[in-house]
Amino acid sequence: MLKKVDVVVIGGGLAGISAAQHLAEAGSSVCLVESNSLGGRSLKTGIHARRILEEALSLGLSPQKEFLDIFSHCKTRMSEISSQWEAQLKSVGVHVAYGKGRPAGSRAVRISNSEGDQTLEAGKIIIATGSRPNSSIHLPLDGTTILSPQDFWNLDEARAPESVMVTGCEESSYETARFFKALGSKVYWVSETQRLIPSAHDSLSTQLEETARKEKIKILPGKKLESHLKNQGNVDITLEGGVRFSTEKIFIVECRKPESSELELEGMGMRLGSSGEILTEENLETSVPGVFAVGSVLGRESYFGLSEEEGRVAAENAMGQARSMSVDMTPRVIHSSLELAWVGILADTAHHHGLRAIEGKVEESSTGFPGTGSGFYKIVFDKETQRIIGAQLACRQASELIHLMSLCIRRGMKPQNLAKMNCFRSSSANGLRMAALECVKKMQNQKKLA
Repeated sequence: MLKKVDVVVIGGGLAGISAAQHLAEAGSSVCLVESNSLGGRSLKTGIHARRILEEALSLGLSPQKEFLDIFSHCKTRMSEISSQWEAQLKSVGVHVAYGKGRPAGSRAVRISNSEGDQTLEAGKIIIATGSRPNSSIHLPLDGTTILSPQDFWNLDEARAPESVMVTGCEESSYETARFFKALGSKVYWVSETQRLIPSAHDSLSTQLEETARKEKIKILPGKKLESHLKNQGNVDITLEGGVRFSTEKIFIVECRKPESSELELEGMGMRLGSSGEILTEENLETSVPGVFAVGSVLGRESYFGLSEEEGRVAAENAMGQARSMSVDMTPRVIHSSLELAWVGILADTAHHHGLRAIEGKVEESSTGFPGTGSGFYKIVFDKETQRIIGAQLACRQASELIHLMSLCIRRGMKPQNLAKMNCFRSSSANGLRMAALECVKKMQNQKKLA
């Protein structure tokens, strides 16, 4: 076993894996400590779980007739992917240690496993222990009927649930709803917020509603739970407004608690929030110098790509570089049939940043790209500097194109630059070029009116 490394990463979820890999690729010696298996919650929920399920269904397995085979296949694939991720980390020089890790001061980590305890010296520490399901007063988790999405894999069931209720909003709730719809369950998606994606523009929330309805997911936005009553294997639900239905299972997506209680961080003098979340500066360093924290242990729900970006930012700062974490500049993606993605500042909220936003938008049907025709490309720029400050996309290739828009924002590019992009007329990137042209037209009109 190692005695000393440059950085110890505690936690093998996406944030921890990202940090460890980034460190090793940059030449640092790094040890990743994980108590169970690599991948954590990310492999059992969200986009990864849904894609693993779809892989099983592509083999011709029927959810109605071969549920146990599907269930077994998915769990096997999760284990295989975890092993693949471990092999990738080891190939770049990451040492993976299994056991419970906790800081033993700011320059050491104690690792406990079946072989005993060992203290590993570290130049820096990155905490990425994630979060755990947290019961609420209104819907307490019971492990059988009211569950978190990852609890599904602990069930001893011979069939898929006939009906499920999924709570919450944003990407993770949609992925959970889509997962059970693929299993053949009747799905009720209940959100207390009127918009399914509160952090995005209304147009993207509207697109997601349309997509979910086409997928025959019953959407109940803006509805609070009034009561629930367990009744002969089902749960009778009453929502505000008199909406009533019965469901076999309830999956609580959004209610989680930071996994920090066993780390004994208070004894180090580390600042924690009221729910045990680790408080950090913009560079993700905690109140203890040399100790960083990333992922949902920070007390915010991680979305696709956020945890990995936090891992990279913490890794760079642990290596002595200076980089701040910008949530706005981290692309958001929903992998629906018509992909949705956004990054940067919304036109509606630009004034909060001291900016005067103007939008350039084109419908997908006018771009020449053979898509569904119901999507759009939208670019937001600042009137004063004429720099691109945000983008919202609803199109087939949104998950790929949004990274180009993120780069444009970071590089301070202007719509004129993007409008000159050399791309095929039939490519999805042509939609970005045409949206940029709309921005240029609006700038020219503004000058005429001035």
